[in-house]
Amino acid sequence: MTAELEVEQRLLETLGPTGLRRLIQTAGELAEVLEWVYGDCDRLVLDLLGAAWVRRLLSNGSNLSVVLHSLSPAQQEGLLDELGWDDVAALVVGRQDLALLLRALPSRLSRCLLDHVPGPRLAALVGGQRDWEYLCARLETDEIADLVRRVKELHHAE
Repeated sequence: MTAELEVEQRLLETLGPTGLRRLIQTAGELAEVLEWVYGDCDRLVLDLLGAAWVRRLLSNGSNLSVVLHSLSPAQQEGLLDELGWDDVAALVVGRQDLALLLRALPSRLSRCLLDHVPGPRLAALVGGQRDWEYLCARLETDEIADLVRRVKELHHAE
């Protein structure tokens, strides 16, 4: 019965922001809810929760990547714009966060993320041979190329 779009919308509207916030306490729970709903209900869930609540659920890039995997590219971009690219980039606290976020995003959004990670932090994340090996083992070719492009830009800026 909940597979009917109108039923889902009505259920979400009945729960409202307060009910959804009681049900969703972690990024993983948000991802599960986003997987469960259909169509524009993803947007409705995010709108009802509000960007501030969603931001509160995200303590690192790994958390955010779980949520992003549950959204279409257009919905990903909308969420990232609402959260603010600088705040999203601040969630990249380790090379695992970087790898997971780059894998969760389409190329265009991955490039936006890389462009917002401050140069010194990005240099620290990919500064050593082990860091490169870790990232290259987890990224696709175009993601590696974007990362190399960004690192080269940093070196030319110095």
